[in-house]
Amino acid sequence: ILDGAPLRTGIHGMVRMRPSVEAIQEFRIEAGWYNAEYGTQSGAQIITSIRPGTNNFHGTLFHFFRAEELDARTFFEDDPTIAKRPLTRNTLGGVLSGPIVNNKLFFTTNVEIFRERRSGQGFAVYPSRLMRQGELTEPFFAGSPILDIATCTDPAVASTCGSFANNIIPQSRISPIAQNVIRFWPQPNFGNQQFDGKNNFSATTKNDLNDHQFFLRNDWNINDKNKIFGRYGFQDIRPASVGVLASTDDRFTRFNPKRQQNATLTWTRFLTNTALNELRVSYNRDVFNRTSEIGRAHV
Repeated sequence: ILDGAPLRTGIHGMVRMRPSVEAIQEFRIEAGWYNAEYGTQSGAQIITSIRPGTNNFHGTLFHFFRAEELDARTFFEDDPTIAKRPLTRNTLGGVLSGPIVNNKLFFTTNVEIFRERRSGQGFAVYPSRLMRQGELTEPFFAGSPILDIATCTDPAVASTCGSFANNIIPQSRISPIAQNVIRFWPQPNFGNQQFDGKNNFSATTKNDLNDHQFFLRNDWNINDKNKIFGRYGFQDIRPASVGVLASTDDRFTRFNPKRQQNATLTWTRFLTNTALNELRVSYNRDVFNRTSEIGRAHV
């Protein structure tokens, strides 16, 4: 919860955005038997608030940098003659707060930019040369006849189906669509030359991530009895995933951009010396997309 507004998404329950540490005024953790206003989730609740502006200007800049040259080698990179997998991470931003009208109107703004370029080792299973030709004759398929669905008297009952002779599917029976699609699959590059169902292809994968966050908070002291504050934040995330298949053909690169927004408006009115009323309205909006490089069409 940030400034009284819930930050969890309605899709997978994850936190939408995270203001910079320098922008946080305070936080506390509620666990066990907490008040009903912090319900909807089991376990602990983290309640935070962005610091308000004051009559003085305050600012902070920061930059965190990480690269593979500064990291120790992983278990799979113990050979000093082999270059480390690329990793570049930058987190930079700042916080600025101050007055708009002294003693009346204040602001706080927070910007954070996160960019990461990470590589890893990926593995996959792809058809052997014989399988691509429709010949499922390798030891892996021994004792497993390849059924010919065209001969089934009842397709729901395997025993009513015949099988292809010698586990060889005639070229005429292989779908033209499958023949075209299989051209995009890479040839095995390690392991057993005969298909055995185990990983037989390895390549370098890559994950690029751009994450931009922005928060703006305004506080208005109307008079001694009325105070209003509003806060708006958004997060734009632009991840690009180059998986094992995309490592051989970048048209299979996946993009999962999303934009998340959160806003809250609170009016606090002091009714008496011992009573006050607080009215709060919150707004959340999440937009998730999944696209691929192939035609840049939504999948």
